[in-house]
Amino acid sequence: MMKRLAIFAALAGAAPLSAQVAMDTTGVGALVAETTNRSELMANLRYLSDVIGPRLSGSAAMRRANEWTAERFRAYRVNVALESFPFGVAWQRGPLMLRMTAPFARAVTGHSWAWTAGTGGKTLAGPVILTDLSTPESLAVHRTRLRGAWVLPREAAPIWNPDAPPPSAEDS
Repeated sequence: MMKRLAIFAALAGAAPLSAQVAMDTTGVGALVAETTNRSELMANLRYLSDVIGPRLSGSAAMRRANEWTAERFRAYRVNVALESFPFGVAWQRGPLMLRMTAPFARAVTGHSWAWTAGTGGKTLAGPVILTDLSTPESLAVHRTRLRGAWVLPREAAPIWNPDAPPPSAEDS
């Protein structure tokens, strides 16, 4: 029984050796030559990145990028169709200006979160709350205080400018 098993294993292992077929690699060389000598990859990437810019889902820039890409593919003779998909509100990062008024006036650097509703140009005011909201439990504890407030989810990062003059009492 063991002798038959050994013979079977030897024959089974030898079968793939006879199945090896010489490969025609002429197409590989042509493909490599095409991509290294005539590729438009970097030009396309540069246009998407530098001309169209960030393409957040639902934004006008995303629509421009989709249309431009579809046209490029059509120029390459690729069958292209743009299809819509359900998505929430279209969003585009706009200007955000923050100013602290008390205990002293100061400009504040901030960034809006993606898909945050705009204010329609209205000025908003409210209390500032610095709190840890990193867990659902911490959110539940502070939920009643958050409506209408400006929430700082963490301490501000210290900004160090070695070329600036030393901080004064007015800076603190």
